[in-house]
Amino acid sequence: MTEPAEAARQILDAITKGGYRVTIGKDATMLDRLSRLAPQRATDMIAKKMASLLG
Repeated sequence: MTEPAEAARQILDAITKGGYRVTIGKDATMLDRLSRLAPQRATDMIAKKMASLLG
């Protein structure tokens, strides 16, 4: 887990550097890449995970 203060620092650093996209944590980075490379697969993976959390 990324601490809130660290996430804020990363976001502010990206804004200062003119970054277009910021991902916080390895899971967010992986999901960002997957959603750009294989959007349907990413959507299916999220739907499956959400279904397992709900039932």
